[in-house]
Amino acid sequence: MGRDITVVRPQIPSVGFKTDGEYLTAQELPLCPEGIHQARALREELQDVPLSTIYCSDLKPAIETAAIIAEPHGIEPKIRAGLREISVGEWGESKSAEVQQLYSGQSGHDMLHFRPPGGENIFECTTRVIPAFYDILNSTFENMAIVGHPVVNRIILCQVLRVPLENLFELDQRYGSVNHIYCDGTNMRIKSMNGDDQSP
Repeated sequence: MGRDITVVRPQIPSVGFKTDGEYLTAQELPLCPEGIHQARALREELQDVPLSTIYCSDLKPAIETAAIIAEPHGIEPKIRAGLREISVGEWGESKSAEVQQLYSGQSGHDMLHFRPPGGENIFECTTRVIPAFYDILNSTFENMAIVGHPVVNRIILCQVLRVPLENLFELDQRYGSVNHIYCDGTNMRIKSMNGDDQSP
């Protein structure tokens, strides 16, 4: 029997800040007011979808977004560290657009293996995201939602679409984006991406 997988991208603060002498990256900060507004809009959009489980990464914006979406369903989000956004090391305070530029600015296949100082390359990120994704698929057999991140969501979509990772940044994943995947056994297809119908 088939099931639907809803993959969303939360809003994160655009910059980090220091507190008690410790620097916190944007991904470690609580949702900004705009992010809370978008999470509530996602909650309204998904409140009538029969979700059995909501998964999210262990980053604060994803946890808070998942908790807001989960409210009408009476379920607790399940945290999966494997869904954590790519680590950009010393670029930790960068905005999403700068992170995309950092990786996509590399030529061809080198993009997958480019690692910023102290960070993670796309190939390394993929080797933890995909096992986490399939672990979720193999443990949940009803409709579910995944609250991910820009690079993480693109990796999942590339897997479903069977397109090379080199095309990662050709997939649009704006703030508050919603992607619907239909899964029937080992067969998966994109039903909609960013709200745009992808049905054949």
